[in-house]
Amino acid sequence: MARSSASEVGRRLLADMAAWPERWCYSTDDLPLGEKIVVAVEPFLRTLVDRGAAETTLRRHFGNVFFLGGDIIRAAQSDSDIQQLTGRELLRRFVDEEGGPFLYENKEEQRLFDATCRKLSRFVSSE
Repeated sequence: MARSSASEVGRRLLADMAAWPERWCYSTDDLPLGEKIVVAVEPFLRTLVDRGAAETTLRRHFGNVFFLGGDIIRAAQSDSDIQQLTGRELLRRFVDEEGGPFLYENKEEQRLFDATCRKLSRFVSSE
């Protein structure tokens, strides 16, 4: 079986993002917030694909952004104000130059997640 090129993988990963809001939701009320998150992070992830990032890099960043979105949805369950934020405001609230929310007990996994969050924060700040 031939291996997929990184650009093919990137296109598949971008297409798979359409399912993220449904995968994150606790109830259908969460779908609009999930869709807002996808719209907010898509330019960042598309840029990685367009710049020809390696397949492993793409998978790592897409996976970390998926986990970030899930954490935003989880946080919205106890803070209804989150629903009112724009996509950009959501990203600025949850990621910054230090990284992202604490998700992992494993230091290496958290370090990789924070690296993605810092990169996303820089991208949002530069727009």
